[in-house]
Amino acid sequence: MIEKIIIEGPESSGKTTLAANLRAKLQIPLVPEMAREYLEANGPQYSAQDIYHIAALYEAEVSQTVLSHPMIICDTGYLNLLIWLQDKFDIIDAGLTQKWQEQSKGAITLLCRPDIPWEPDPLREDRYRRNYLFEQYYKKCSASHLQFIVIEGDRKQAIDQVLTQLEKNA
Repeated sequence: MIEKIIIEGPESSGKTTLAANLRAKLQIPLVPEMAREYLEANGPQYSAQDIYHIAALYEAEVSQTVLSHPMIICDTGYLNLLIWLQDKFDIIDAGLTQKWQEQSKGAITLLCRPDIPWEPDPLREDRYRRNYLFEQYYKKCSASHLQFIVIEGDRKQAIDQVLTQLEKNA
């Protein structure tokens, strides 16, 4: 049985919109994108330590949210933080990798392809690297042998795709 729906992918690939639409359709709790909340509160400059702090905030939020419902949606997860650390600071963190793998058991990851138009935002910084970053997500997901599906094209059809996958795993 699926316990978590984790939505991952590069910037401006429709993750937050997909998360909100799934939440509305499924009526289940949503763990927001902790990186966005953290950077909005603390400014757009960040260090590797900030990413570790975001990971701790994320872990606490997920732990609290799962108490209220058997299934939750996460607008990004540990994979986002792993790729961010590696891409910006050349850090490969075994502890976060283990947390990602543990979190992904009993979960389905929705990997959003950046095939929708870029939406400018003061916190976004990789407009021209979205496809490269998507490939990093895809490689990690493929190598992990964990359950994931690529979300591409019409995001409204993606909802139906996700619901069909959830029914298969019920």
